[in-house]
Amino acid sequence: MRLLSRGGVIGLVAYRGHTFQGYALRTDDGWVCVACLGMTCSKQKVRTADDCRTMLRATCHAGRFDEFRDIDLLKDVIEKLPPHEQPPIMPEHIPGVPVKLPKLNV
Repeated sequence: MRLLSRGGVIGLVAYRGHTFQGYALRTDDGWVCVACLGMTCSKQKVRTADDCRTMLRATCHAGRFDEFRDIDLLKDVIEKLPPHEQPPIMPEHIPGVPVKLPKLNV
């Protein structure tokens, strides 16, 4: 899991006021932004985290960004959203995003 051991930012969550607007994740070949536009969602590949912020500001008018260094914390934030605010494209559906396997109790 090279991305989890870097120590840098691997994800962003965007808000307009207190309303969730989208998120971005670092993948092996750049970043993937998921912008929520009303009832639909748009997924876009970009090169840098600054490009993600620009895309989320332009498409959803996001003004506040929370940075994450652990993918599980980002997933928890998205899963805790009310069902009508959750994006249809979840982080585990994005190719290239590292997935942690659940620990087995033996």
